[in-house]
Amino acid sequence: MKDNYNIFDSIVVSTSAVDIILQYSQIQTEWGSGAITALRILRLVRMFEIGRVWNDFIDLMSAIKKTITDVQNTSILVFIFLYTFMLIGLEIYGYRVKFNQKNELDLSENGIYPESNFNTPLNAFLTVLIVLINEGWSEIY
Repeated sequence: MKDNYNIFDSIVVSTSAVDIILQYSQIQTEWGSGAITALRILRLVRMFEIGRVWNDFIDLMSAIKKTITDVQNTSILVFIFLYTFMLIGLEIYGYRVKFNQKNELDLSENGIYPESNFNTPLNAFLTVLIVLINEGWSEIY
């Protein structure tokens, strides 16, 4: 128990155990479990302490940093692509496409909007993203 991080970890783990016991026993306390969660998050600081000693960890972090800077321009282009087609979808399909109970196109007042639609900017962005990554494409089509 000479290391300060070990002392801190033991305090966080013991208070977390007490918090879990109190939650399962339905006992109300003045202090919520949010403070305990914040202490658990502070345990992540220990990872940076390991980084000072562990050379492979330092190499890994520098590789991640280099990769992020290399992908930055491509990510900006993909976002511009998504934004452009979101605006086009809003203009062409927004509040115009409805379907009936048989999943047939119904442009009358009786139709309902599909779950993935272009009615709002957020829905339009998510719909274009779903089409771009091909995840859930069968649910849209």
